[in-house]
Amino acid sequence: MRPIAIVVGLVIAGCSAGCSGSPEVDAGQVERAADFHSPRVEATIESASRVVRTRGFASDGAEQRGFLVDQATEVRSIPMRTGSCWVILAAGSSALRELDLLVFDADGAEVARDGEQGAMAVVRFCPAQNGTYYASLRAAAGSGLYALRTFRGPTGLAFRVDDVVRAVGPTPAAAE
Repeated sequence: MRPIAIVVGLVIAGCSAGCSGSPEVDAGQVERAADFHSPRVEATIESASRVVRTRGFASDGAEQRGFLVDQATEVRSIPMRTGSCWVILAAGSSALRELDLLVFDADGAEVARDGEQGAMAVVRFCPAQNGTYYASLRAAAGSGLYALRTFRGPTGLAFRVDDVVRAVGPTPAAAE
C-alpha cells in the first residue's frame, strides 16, 4: 500500500503545477478585439475623420476599437460640456452590415441617433447641459470589428452628417 501512496502523492504534486485542464496564458499575451485591425475600418474611419477635421472639429480622446456580434451593443461614456458640439464616428468591417449609433443622457433618454444605413455611423450632438453622455453602438446586422472616434468643436459650425458619409463614399471590399 505504501508504494501506491507515494505514486498518488507524486501525481497530486505534479498536477498542482499545471493539471487544471486549460493551458496557462500569460496575461501580457491575451489578445483583445481592440488589438485587431481591419484595413477597411481604418481607411473608412481615417477618411471620415479628415472630413470632420476640415469642418473645424478636433479629436477628443483616443480611438476605441472592439468586436460586435450580431445584435450586440457596446456603450462608451463621453463627458460633454455645453458650448461645444461633438461628432461621434463609427466604422465597421464588411461583415458588420449595419451599425446603429445612439447617444443617451445620464437619465437614459435618447438625445441623438445616426440616420445612416450601412457599416458607418455618424452623430453630431450639442449638449444642452454639462454631464456624462453615453454612446451606444449596436450591430444591427452582422458581426465584426469596429472603430469609434469622437471629435469636439464649437457650436454654430455648418455641419451636415450626411456630408461626411458622402465624402467618404464606399470603401472597396478588396481592402478588407
